[in-house]
Amino acid sequence: VNQLACLLHERQTLYLTTFKFCRLDCVFEALGELCKVLITFDVIIEENTAIADRWTVYKRMIKYVRADPDRYGVDSATLRKFESMLLKLDKAILNARIFERFLGEDFGLPGQESKALIGGNRVLAESFADTIKALYKRYTAGLGENVETYERDKIVDLYGLYALYRRLFSAT
Repeated sequence: VNQLACLLHERQTLYLTTFKFCRLDCVFEALGELCKVLITFDVIIEENTAIADRWTVYKRMIKYVRADPDRYGVDSATLRKFESMLLKLDKAILNARIFERFLGEDFGLPGQESKALIGGNRVLAESFADTIKALYKRYTAGLGENVETYERDKIVDLYGLYALYRRLFSAT
């Protein structure tokens, strides 16, 4: 996102010389596909009770290892690192909030807030909105037709992309 913001910024020389008359729809479509993948992971994790059940069993097993690390051939420092990684995995993925965490990211450059780079970037906001409108027209045109192929699948991309747009440009 921050690379798009740099490419599509009215004060950047590269934008003025190269990207001003170039549409980057394929980049936005790829970003929508990424959103769909994250949403799909969340749905898989949330709706598959076996994952939650097995994860609980696995965490219970780690308690046994913690109680007797020598029996399992693990030193306490390695076990602490492993438990820390498991905790991060639990918070980041196994709570089915992957897409939500993605939306919560700060997409600015290191040392710079995203509001300065993205939130006030009129060119990026317009390109984003124009692409969403064009994709909406393209994807909804074939919904419900006898020859519908991928339109329903692409709607998830579109809604994910729209959620990202609303997150980035909430003031507009």
